[in-house]
Amino acid sequence: MEKETQALIDEIFPDQYSAIGKLHQIGYTFDFLKKNCTEAVDLFSNYDEEEHVPFLTAVQESLDATGIIEEALADTKTILKWMRCRRSEIFKENGDE
Repeated sequence: MEKETQALIDEIFPDQYSAIGKLHQIGYTFDFLKKNCTEAVDLFSNYDEEEHVPFLTAVQESLDATGIIEEALADTKTILKWMRCRRSEIFKENGDE
């Protein structure tokens, strides 16, 4: 079990506090994402050759926001797996005493 836990720890680039910070950032990102996605859809629905720059900007900013969300979720999943393994190790250690 310790090798599994160490492997998970090695996967963790940020610490648990930065992962929690990323989760809080998701809340802010969703508002930003809703605004940009709506803007992109509105521009695309009435596509005008003159509006290609705002359209592409809204799409790119939306893609950036989804990247933040994906990264935060991946980091959080790794942290939670590590916590599960560590909890099992603690209970095993306490049971051996």
